[in-house]
Amino acid sequence: MSTMKCGLRAMGPVRSLRAFLAVNKHDGFDCQSCAWPSPDKPKIVEFCENGAKAISDELTHRTIGPAFFAAHSVTSSAPSPTTG
Repeated sequence: MSTMKCGLRAMGPVRSLRAFLAVNKHDGFDCQSCAWPSPDKPKIVEFCENGAKAISDELTHRTIGPAFFAAHSVTSSAPSPTTG
């Protein structure tokens, strides 16, 4: 259940359903966190909780807009030599 909550929060209902039904399928895509090969006859859902969370993070609809980068330069976000 927490897997679906994570997907719904990050991707919304339609995108979550499409993504989770396509994971580790022959006409879909391979899960980036899965160490196992895709089965010859996959089940309806063929992924683990960690994989679902990784997919949700990758396919999220949330973005950081130009205002964030206007206020925070890349060089100011980089670690300093004293803090590592």
